[in-house]
Amino acid sequence: MVRDFRLLPIALLLWVSTAISLPWHAAAVAALATTLGVLGVLGLVWIVVNKGSTHSQTVVRTAGVSLLVAGVLLGSVAVHAQARASSGLPHAAQERMYAQVSGIVVMEPKVQASGFAQGALVLTVRVTHARIHNWETTYPGRVRVTIPREMAQGKPSPRYGAVISLAGSLSPSEPAERDLARLTASAPPAEVGAPGKVDTAVNAARTRLNELVQDFSPQARGLVPGAAIGDTSALPVPLADDMKISGLTHITAVSGSHFAIVFLVILGLTWRLPRTLRAVLVAAVALGFVALVHPSPAVLRAAAMGGVAILGLVRSRPSQSLAALCAVVVGLLVYDPWYARDYGFVLSVLATGGLVLGAGPIADFLHRPSRGEPFLPKVAARALAVPIAAQLAVGPVLLTLQPYVSVYSVAANIAAAPALFPATIFGLAATVLAGVWPLGALVCAHIASGATWWIAYVAQVGAGAPGSTLTWPDGPGGVMALAAVTVLIVGLCWRYHVSGGLAGLRKLVRDRVGLRVRDIIFRGARARVADTESGRSHADGWSEPRILAIKGSRAAGAVRANIRLLHRARLILALCVLVVAVLALSPTWLEPLRPGSTYGRDWSVASCDVGQGDAFVLRTAGSGTYLIDTGPPGAEIGRCLTALDIAHVDAVFLTHFHADHIGGLDQVLRTVRVDRIVAGPDIDGSFAAEAVRQSATHAGVPLSVFGEGELPLFPGVEVEWPTNEEVRYLKGRSDGGEDVTNDASLVVVAQLMGGADDPGPSVGVFLGDLEETGQSRLARHLNAGGSEGAAGFGTGVDLVKVAHHGSASMSSDLVRALDPNVALIGVGTDNTYGHPTARALDSYRGVGAAIIRTDLCGTTAVGKSAGGWFVVGDCP
Repeated sequence: MVRDFRLLPIALLLWVSTAISLPWHAAAVAALATTLGVLGVLGLVWIVVNKGSTHSQTVVRTAGVSLLVAGVLLGSVAVHAQARASSGLPHAAQERMYAQVSGIVVMEPKVQASGFAQGALVLTVRVTHARIHNWETTYPGRVRVTIPREMAQGKPSPRYGAVISLAGSLSPSEPAERDLARLTASAPPAEVGAPGKVDTAVNAARTRLNELVQDFSPQARGLVPGAAIGDTSALPVPLADDMKISGLTHITAVSGSHFAIVFLVILGLTWRLPRTLRAVLVAAVALGFVALVHPSPAVLRAAAMGGVAILGLVRSRPSQSLAALCAVVVGLLVYDPWYARDYGFVLSVLATGGLVLGAGPIADFLHRPSRGEPFLPKVAARALAVPIAAQLAVGPVLLTLQPYVSVYSVAANIAAAPALFPATIFGLAATVLAGVWPLGALVCAHIASGATWWIAYVAQVGAGAPGSTLTWPDGPGGVMALAAVTVLIVGLCWRYHVSGGLAGLRKLVRDRVGLRVRDIIFRGARARVADTESGRSHADGWSEPRILAIKGSRAAGAVRANIRLLHRARLILALCVLVVAVLALSPTWLEPLRPGSTYGRDWSVASCDVGQGDAFVLRTAGSGTYLIDTGPPGAEIGRCLTALDIAHVDAVFLTHFHADHIGGLDQVLRTVRVDRIVAGPDIDGSFAAEAVRQSATHAGVPLSVFGEGELPLFPGVEVEWPTNEEVRYLKGRSDGGEDVTNDASLVVVAQLMGGADDPGPSVGVFLGDLEETGQSRLARHLNAGGSEGAAGFGTGVDLVKVAHHGSASMSSDLVRALDPNVALIGVGTDNTYGHPTARALDSYRGVGAAIIRTDLCGTTAVGKSAGGWFVVGDCP
């Protein structure tokens, strides 16, 4: 089939110009739209007055039409920008004003899993009325609402589609963000209007499905609703991370594959009905499915593509996949310009574009002749080409979200693909039947849970396999490098099919690029002969799509005719099974060889640069290796441990339950072998503490929480603070409504390893995030005698990890009591908290301590030698 590229330049030009101009003022957007339109008109005028070559006229005509259409359509962005500015909400947010807002809940409320608002309820509200002082607006923009944890706990979440009223302080959203502003609620929201009939039915169906799987295993509670309707509210955090590493997150992000499965089933069930009636039924199911999963940008993109396919079915014409995709992109960007920067929309379009343009050449390459026969059978080549093409297409964008490349994503997608069909279909069946036939719904849910068990297993094996992620440079340079690698891989696949030099390449791009998605799902595309099996054919030679049906005799004939290819496919399958089995067993000899650390071997404490957070590795006189805190979520802690050549950690100490200290725990558990986790006291039963417990259980690592039994003993390391009396004091403050999480930090004291020329140990103290009150109480504890435990705290201190990133809430008495030689500060570059403060820096300089900060030095290792302390890093 010849691909229709005419809409491609229009879609690309509109997409790029829209994404760039979103943060601009309305007048600037209008100027850009006018400029594009004028350039397009000039190009078309040039064609009329200039009698150049046919090739030149074709190029200029394409560019002129693209510029003109993009300019006209970009006018919608200017209209949106003008209306957005005139609403007044962005200006009020810049001034951080107090607002009263009424609106419709348009995003399923979710609990914030990490960050400084951990445990808070987050939702999006489409404004119907807002009042700021004496000024009002009814502009229907969106506001992102955060309901603090203490307000959200114990109260029902606002229902999707309900009208709620709430008040709170506004703050500005990020540039080009879809939301007009952010609002932090000062009181729980009040529901002033019930959801509509459709939303009420959808909410009830989603609730029934979650209740149906309530007693299932953790993976089923999260994945059955996730694979069926995209509800990930009960998905365990470790499993979500495993799916991200294995490249399986699309299973719980309803998009094109889910619509294809639903359409396939409906077309199969209605194959005897008239074509128009089949199209109507498929359209009705598609609309119902969109309502059930909620209309996110990726869902709307998939639904719109399905609408084009339905139109082709009604008209008895084959659809043009690339042209349909471009038309959908243009239509949705005109409808809502903020889709241009929506990650879900971008990933969905790129994945589909990768299938349309890249899977065909990749499949041809895998099916290429090798020693007189195809390297892979055509079916196997196409099955393998689909995840490869999709992963290559979305790889550069995923790099902006996660600074690594998933190594086993293609293999994981191939292994999990057979389970996606039953997980989706039986999950949807359970959703539909739950309200009318509970027993049948329960049976369907159990079948779906069996399929999701396999998906979860594949995700865990893929994430836990050695080298599951390939660290890749982040930033624009890393994205461009990965994009270049993607182009190179696809280019190598094309090379095997290019003949006649440049002319052959042009012919290939014009005639053969693209995956015939319809031919995979259905049999029957263009045919020059009548379809003898169905008896249906058309004047233009195209036969109606129908479900693949292979009779037994034909299958047997295919086996006999392709026995050598099947032998090769069987060998490849056996190798894949062997690899999966080896990875699942994870033998010790499979651990990858690690390059030597550039930080040497003589250091005793390393400060990991994890941004605004704490993560410190210490090596003790007892030959132990310990990690104090893990930093915020992200790959930074994994990079640090790899750079330091750390493969095993005796214990991870989590000083307290804040995301900038515990967020990287799952990454640590994937990067190194951990023997035990020790956590600070859980004063108020926080959501973060439960997340730590789940992570430890998932990884099979013992967890000890201060105050819940005896803590294990480690040679040369002990927890000095808090005492049991201090914990009782903190609980009393917490019961009074005070947040004491920082003051509940563990204070860890260690005898640090000496250097080669100075083998004597030194003492290091790690203060977590103690505030001024906690530091003062610790100072009094030390002045009263303190502890003369295994770490030798009472004999003096050589090194201190400064409390709370060097905040102004500090005790000078504690600094003088410790009197360290070295002060380490974990702090992010250009953080908004002003850390470290002048007060903290002056206090430690006043006792003669050398200050080492991660925002200035990056990851740094320090150690003691005969001449004093040495530093390995990039400190200025």
